[in-house]
Amino acid sequence: FNPENALRFNDFDRTELRTILKLVCRKKELYISYKTVNFAVDLLEKQKVKPNFGNAGAIDSMLSDAQLRMSARYRMGMTPAGARQELTIQDFIRAKQKGAEKTGMAALDDLYNTGDIKKQL
Repeated sequence: FNPENALRFNDFDRTELRTILKLVCRKKELYISYKTVNFAVDLLEKQKVKPNFGNAGAIDSMLSDAQLRMSARYRMGMTPAGARQELTIQDFIRAKQKGAEKTGMAALDDLYNTGDIKKQL
């Protein structure tokens, strides 16, 4: 295989990233505000400089992480019961971006149903 003959795909522009993110959220029945979409697209733009930026794959990965944080927020009662599933800017910010890197047992706090695991450790 000659790498010079490999297919190359241009990265999506801001408008395309925004459109894909909104479509994926709609498909997953998640509400996301215009402000939050723009914040997420800004994060994706920063990732473009990294080698092997995954275009739509990067969106899926970022959205999966944000959904985990959203779920944790709902479980901790930070959102009223029965509220629609809405992604916020905070859901897209990783712990180390917040300035609160988690280590050891604290890293398990955002994961679902880890109480027994923490007890065993």
